[in-house]
Amino acid sequence: MEKEIGTEHGGNQIYEVGFLIVPTVLEERVGEVVSNIKGILEKNAGIVIADDFPKMKTLAYLMTKPSGGTIKKFNSAYFGWIKFEISAKAVGIVEKAFKADQNILRFLLIKTVRENTLFTKHTYPKVEFDKTPRSLEKPSTKEPSDVPAMTIEELDKTIEELVVE
Repeated sequence: MEKEIGTEHGGNQIYEVGFLIVPTVLEERVGEVVSNIKGILEKNAGIVIADDFPKMKTLAYLMTKPSGGTIKKFNSAYFGWIKFEISAKAVGIVEKAFKADQNILRFLLIKTVRENTLFTKHTYPKVEFDKTPRSLEKPSTKEPSDVPAMTIEELDKTIEELVVE
């Protein structure tokens, strides 16, 4: 019998939920909303592995959420995530509870692995490119005999003019 990717102890799976909390929640109440989200997980025998406390972010586009017969529009939200372990049977219940929570603007629930998979930014050396315009014509090739010869005195004088003390 093959082990399914993400399967852990006793048929449990590892999931990660990324969520947006509506910006109408006061900053001092964001912790309560996160506690409610974790409570939903724990109520369904979920075990939190890792998380990131939500931070206010400007959204890339306007998002809407129906609330009390009206549609509210948001251009910012608190973004956070939680990685957790839960049975595959309970994940549907958790998803329904997230959808019903009026403080959650949107969420994305994915199956993942227990290992830390945080993206780290790679730095690459900066490469400078020659931005001078180039001609499409072939460069002229002068033969050494075409170049006028300089005497040693003329060469010394030119060098002295170029050197600034």
